[in-house]
Amino acid sequence: MGQRQDVASLLKASALGVLSSTTEGLPMALLEYGLMGLPVVATRVGQVPEVLKQGNWAWLVEPGNPAALRQAILEALCNPEQRAIRARAFQAHIEAHYSAPAVLQQITTAYADLLSH
Repeated sequence: MGQRQDVASLLKASALGVLSSTTEGLPMALLEYGLMGLPVVATRVGQVPEVLKQGNWAWLVEPGNPAALRQAILEALCNPEQRAIRARAFQAHIEAHYSAPAVLQQITTAYADLLSH
């Protein structure tokens, strides 16, 4: 797809965010899914499990296992109530810890702590 300017509208039209990476650090796509209120199916790579609270807010599978990824996607799509519950919890977590205001507060606090010593 290349670079897109309409990512927000694409995500709003999506039923599910899928992150099928085999390696990652902290994927921006995951944070974007959360900010947009999307339920998530993701692989256990990098900081993904930490951000998703070990799967409490998403469906997590081992990387390199397409059958497990397929099963998790189907499970998520077939359970709209669970999708909604997990999406709301994940969105609240992302807004509280990874949104611009939250990160600004964390940085401000860190600098204030440094300056007070």
